[in-house]
Amino acid sequence: MMKLALCIVFFAVAAVARKNWQDQKAAGSLEAMKIWQDTQDRFEAMKTGELAKDRSWKAVESADGASRKASQEAEEESWKAWMATWQQSTESLENAVEQTTSTHTHSPFPTLSSTISVTAVVSPTKSLSARASVSATPSVSTASKTGCEKLQCNGENIDFLVLGNFQSGNYSTSTSLEGTLYVKGYAGLRNTTVGKELSALQTNLVVGRSLDFSSGTVNGKVYIGESSALARDVVESMPEGSGIYQGNVYDFAEANHCYTKQNWHYCGMSETGHRDVRGNAMNFFSKVDSNRNYVVHSVTCDLLEGYKISRLNFHTKSVSQTVLINVHPAANNKSCTFPGKNTFIDHDGKNLLWNFCYVDDLYLDASGKGSIMAPTTNVIVREPDVEYRGQIVAKSFSLKTSNFAHAREQFNGCLPEFYVDHY
Repeated sequence: MMKLALCIVFFAVAAVARKNWQDQKAAGSLEAMKIWQDTQDRFEAMKTGELAKDRSWKAVESADGASRKASQEAEEESWKAWMATWQQSTESLENAVEQTTSTHTHSPFPTLSSTISVTAVVSPTKSLSARASVSATPSVSTASKTGCEKLQCNGENIDFLVLGNFQSGNYSTSTSLEGTLYVKGYAGLRNTTVGKELSALQTNLVVGRSLDFSSGTVNGKVYIGESSALARDVVESMPEGSGIYQGNVYDFAEANHCYTKQNWHYCGMSETGHRDVRGNAMNFFSKVDSNRNYVVHSVTCDLLEGYKISRLNFHTKSVSQTVLINVHPAANNKSCTFPGKNTFIDHDGKNLLWNFCYVDDLYLDASGKGSIMAPTTNVIVREPDVEYRGQIVAKSFSLKTSNFAHAREQFNGCLPEFYVDHY
């Protein structure tokens, strides 16, 4: 009987426990369902938010794209308007220049009777103490166009232009200059001949400041800006028709401005040709499909003065195509030696221009050819018996050794169009 009672109690307790377990399970399921449902709701909310954000970003991108497009269209319209204004002003300037040149003539140097009042002219037999005063200086146009022209500023074809000082060396050296020499600052000439291949009736030596001419001769007229010290044998050796005058007949400041701007302009141009090295030769090529009358190359000094390069070859569309080579300094070296010793330049040099970019010192230690534009570069000759053929524009020039010869070969190519405002 006792056992039966215990069994009844056990099953009753078990039934209660089972019911409690079932109730808890149902409650847990409901809780789990609530958690799951809450998670789903959050996910849907996040999804809805992301969609809204995506639509918002698309709207922003669309508005930004429309704004950029409108800005580009406005910029293009502004550019077209500027180009039209520039073209109109250019045409007006060219018309004004044509009208001026049709009614007036301009010579490189003013005649003594029109612009320079000379109080005394030093002839080969007169004293050197004579001086002249300047009543006027040559005028310069408000804009210069040098596109497809010779290498010149101020309308002057100068064979050797130095925008600083010129020093030809000592008594043991000799310097022969076949063409004109213009020096902005001081000129010290020793055993120097100027204007060897020119007429004695034209101006072949112009010095902006002082001239110290101890030995040699000048074939042609000489103009000095400030003072002079000329040896008597120099004066007496000047041919008939020559003379020494005091006066500022050339605008060196304008020339410095013009050539410097032109130098920088060309230095920033992109290459239109290509080059390669084959054996000991560097080859410069112009593109076959190029319709330009010039080709632009860029090279560093270390390649030109490299020991392995002994020949520079030029392959152009025609013999008349201008070759413009921008020469840049090598890394961590602002000096340049050009051309390399025993380097053969396979070009006649008449339409070849070496444009030196940001080079402090150029060592002209070997003979070469092609015009040199280096208005911010000091040109130094350290080796003997150097002969260079071509126009030279330099910041300064100094001869450290003996026997330098400059052959007259004016640039005859067609340079890229270039405009420079009046200084």
